[in-house]
Amino acid sequence: MGRMLASVALILSLGVTPAGAALRDFSGRWRNVDTKTRGITTLEIRVDGTKAVVHAWGACMPQDCDLGEGTVTIYGDKVDVPIADGARALVVEFGTKTMMILTRVASGELRCDVFSRFTDQSGRANVMKADVLRLSPIQPGRK
Repeated sequence: MGRMLASVALILSLGVTPAGAALRDFSGRWRNVDTKTRGITTLEIRVDGTKAVVHAWGACMPQDCDLGEGTVTIYGDKVDVPIADGARALVVEFGTKTMMILTRVASGELRCDVFSRFTDQSGRANVMKADVLRLSPIQPGRK
């Protein structure tokens, strides 16, 4: 939990201007603005009251990899505002190796900061990548 909170604080201090949003404003199918990304290509976010489900796809060839659904924790910026009305960030964990922080930005887009930790003894360094996604009717997977 401490690592997660520190990561949220880091993202919010990087000069990003998250727009305060109703939780339902995160809902939808989001596609990366960079069609050649090597990161997250598509997110599907479903919202039900004060709960959210995030399903992710990442860049693989010839089709995107289905990363599955992550565990979502929702953060607001005021303790006296219901989370459904004042969601600031969604923190999504995919097991112990990948975490993403999703924030709405003033342009209406979704910023997706992904932190990947490699535990397979490959010698790869842990990485952080930032992507920007827009609402899209396009189905997941590259075509």
